[in-house]
Amino acid sequence: MTELTEKRPGLLAIEWVTLIYTLFTAALVLLLWREFRDPWQLLTGRAFVLGGMALLFGFHCLRPNRYTLFLRNLYPLTLLGYWYPDTYEFCQIFPNLDHVFAAADAARCRARCGASCSTSVISPTIRSLPSPCSRRFVGAYCIRPYCIRPPSNVKG
Repeated sequence: MTELTEKRPGLLAIEWVTLIYTLFTAALVLLLWREFRDPWQLLTGRAFVLGGMALLFGFHCLRPNRYTLFLRNLYPLTLLGYWYPDTYEFCQIFPNLDHVFAAADAARCRARCGASCSTSVISPTIRSLPSPCSRRFVGAYCIRPYCIRPPSNVKG
């Protein structure tokens, strides 16, 4: 009942993504060693992530069934909560580029929709907050620019 009918050797797609992210961030830690508060903790965490993946992969190779396959899919998803505090460590090192991405997103919206592109759809509460951005950007509190077009059946 728990045996798999199809045995597919190798890593799952989610494991490849996890492996690439783990190795990429480990390389960043090594390159920016002096910038981090506790780089050994970050590298040790990545070693445990790789060890956990190897353990689940080996266990699945020994007893391939749908439960071990489920655990192999679940493990990378549980790491999202573990990695979230690590993003704070990386964000302290790199400059804040939100204004660059907001300008690129607004330019993409203008190019797609033309002059009918509104800069954002903001609730009145958020609109009343002071914006830390310069005047050429609507603000850091904009969720995403939306293109507003009149319905095609409306006569102008």
